[in-house]
Amino acid sequence: MSARQTIAGLLEQWRCLTGGETQAIQTGAWADLKQIQADKADLQPQLTAAMDEWAAENRGLPAAGAGDHPFRAEVNQLIALEASNGALLADQMRKRREALASLEQAGRRLRRVRGSYASRPEANWQSYS
Repeated sequence: MSARQTIAGLLEQWRCLTGGETQAIQTGAWADLKQIQADKADLQPQLTAAMDEWAAENRGLPAAGAGDHPFRAEVNQLIALEASNGALLADQMRKRREALASLEQAGRRLRRVRGSYASRPEANWQSYS
């Protein structure tokens, strides 16, 4: 298999993982998200090695412009998907922070209400003496 085919396969794996990442973020499957990110971390050295191999295979070829890079479209798509996942994750984090703040406020209100209506134990003992 050529380095180009290896890179194409690795980029496809990354795209699939990124799709799984989107699902995990949307459903709040944080353990799955952690595993997917670990899988991506495992792909990084493989991708780097394949890119180095590809660069070595193509040293004698005339230099192409940055826009002519054979993996440009795939990489741009992955960047867009990663940015989308980042925004989605930020939105989920914001929602979780808002829910937590709401729960904390409800807890404070319940403590105040309980304090207002709770009977004082010393008053009860005095009535029985």
